[in-house]
Amino acid sequence: EGQLLFDGVDIKTLNPVWVRRQIAVVSQRPRIFHTSLLDNLRYGCELDPTEEEVQEACKASRLYEVIFHNPVRFPLGIHTRVSNETLSGGELQRVAVARALLQDSPILILDEATSALDLRSEQLVHTALEEVLSSKSCTCLVITHRLSALRWMDRIA
Repeated sequence: EGQLLFDGVDIKTLNPVWVRRQIAVVSQRPRIFHTSLLDNLRYGCELDPTEEEVQEACKASRLYEVIFHNPVRFPLGIHTRVSNETLSGGELQRVAVARALLQDSPILILDEATSALDLRSEQLVHTALEEVLSSKSCTCLVITHRLSALRWMDRIA
């Protein structure tokens, strides 16, 4: 038994579709669709983000450097067609982080969200997330084995 409250309201009384829209999730093994990177980034957003918003999310997730400094792999930039097979695990995680930032949900769940990144990239992504999330009213639930991923958390349980 027990209750899960969302802003003081029992979640069982809320519309499940509405509840799901309030939560953005970045999992350890994110999946993307075989379509353009831009379409993958916009997936799940209620409103289509502008190209500027997409670029900002890509910069925060450190995906921007991967895309725009690699014209051989991404000849059309964010319009390049991608799939789960064409991106590395770390790149997939960066796409998922950028997508979650674009969804702009009040709850963000990071489930081993940077486990496929090297230590330096992970630190850069965490610093960027801290900067982005500190300017928003957002609850961030982080599931991780790495203590370094928790340095910017308010509470640890």
